[in-house]
Amino acid sequence: MGKKIILILFFNFFIVILLNQTVVAGLKINEAFPRPSPGVDWVEFYNSSDEMIDLTNYILTDVAGNRITFSCWLNPKGFITVDWGENLNNAGDTIKLKNGDNIIDCLSYGNGANDFCGDLLPTRLPTPGYNQSLARVRDGDGQWIATASTTKNGPNDGSLKNPDAICVTPTLTPTPTPTLTPT
Repeated sequence: MGKKIILILFFNFFIVILLNQTVVAGLKINEAFPRPSPGVDWVEFYNSSDEMIDLTNYILTDVAGNRITFSCWLNPKGFITVDWGENLNNAGDTIKLKNGDNIIDCLSYGNGANDFCGDLLPTRLPTPGYNQSLARVRDGDGQWIATASTTKNGPNDGSLKNPDAICVTPTLTPTPTPTLTPT
């Protein structure tokens, strides 16, 4: 009987711990603009957490194998937009945000909507219209829409961006070199 009670207490302890865990917000694809005419495609990310995120292990990829890497820290509630040349397929593509080999977020649109997103359920959207971006209604969370009101590198609701909500490159502080003093 004593072993049963210990087992039940042990099980309940872990249930309580799991239920009290806070969900850690993080980096999400927030808006994408596959430009339909010659120009620059871009993808925007948003850090929905209250902590800085080191982006050095993050990779942006698409179906064709195009890759972008990062070398900065994204401030809390911060935005970063990466210009992607003319690499996004206008008729459809799948954009993956990866941390190492793990897919963190995935967006598929148009004829790319059946592409593989690992264990994640991809957000599948129709092909955006001429000069429309695909954007989350609320930054970093929720429903997506196609909109002609692109908000590159800022809040999708059109509000003013906090000027500190950016990606920063940490500056290294040199360590002083000890000098030898002759005695």
